[in-house]
Amino acid sequence: MEVVKLTGAGHLAIPKSLRTKHNWKPGSRFSLEDTEQGLIVRPLTPYPGTQVDDLIGCVGYRGPEKSLSDMEKGIRKGAKEFE
Repeated sequence: MEVVKLTGAGHLAIPKSLRTKHNWKPGSRFSLEDTEQGLIVRPLTPYPGTQVDDLIGCVGYRGPEKSLSDMEKGIRKGAKEFE
């Protein structure tokens, strides 16, 4: 358990050991839930959780299936056109 002190500005400093453990960086955002027992602090994720199944079809390609070789050729062609 860590003990922290509330500043006059209403700030609590999260100890470095906890910031490191949870990979919290400056600018990380948190939600605060007020309960009868006290506050619950939860980190907010920058993006909602996503599953692979949620992404299938997101690119909108409706043509025939392409092999990895075909896709790599298309990437090389596009890269040459971009130069």
